[in-house]
Amino acid sequence: MEVLETWVANALFVGRGYLYAVWDGRGQPVELWTLRPDRTWSIRTPQGKLYYTTTLRNGQTIPLAAEQVIPLKSIYGLSR
Repeated sequence: MEVLETWVANALFVGRGYLYAVWDGRGQPVELWTLRPDRTWSIRTPQGKLYYTTTLRNGQTIPLAAEQVIPLKSIYGLSR
C-alpha cells in the first residue's frame, strides 16, 4: 500500500509519479518500485521510441524501457 500511496502523492505534489515494474518470465509483475519524479525523465528518440531514464542515489543514470515504467500525471503540483 505504501508504494501506491507514494506514487499518488508524488503525482499530486510534484505533478508526476512513476512506478518501475519488474516482470517475471511469464509476464507477471513481481515487484513495484517508486521512482523519484525529480530524478526520472521520459525521452522520445527521433524515431519515436519512448523510454525513461532515472538517476540512482550513487549518481548513475540508467535507461528504462517504457514497458517497465507506469507514469501517473496530475495537474496538481505544477506551478501556474
